[in-house]
Amino acid sequence: MNKTNTKGFMWAWLDDDGLHVNQAETLGAIINDVIDVYISGSNCNVKQNNDNLIVEFSSDCREIVDNIDLPFKKNKNNTISFKVKANGIDVARFLERVVAKCDNRADRFDIKEIN
Repeated sequence: MNKTNTKGFMWAWLDDDGLHVNQAETLGAIINDVIDVYISGSNCNVKQNNDNLIVEFSSDCREIVDNIDLPFKKNKNNTISFKVKANGIDVARFLERVVAKCDNRADRFDIKEIN
């Protein structure tokens, strides 16, 4: 992802209340917004590492630790870290497979880059 060519992201979130359409400057901002809604007090931190995002947050959600089908790392500081490809498709799948699962929700996400 070449940040200099990106003007931001348009993203949609479908939940039980309907369709919500938003804009964000970065994929990390989208992840932070969604995690803040699902997991209050999570202290989410997103860092860019080449073509990946490293997403770290605290959670006592057993569904994440017990049932997640993505590789993750449990850290000494009681946080969980995930490596996510820095693109809209992979970030949307991460939000659906990890974050929504924590709250037993079937929310859907779609993220498009604005050029």
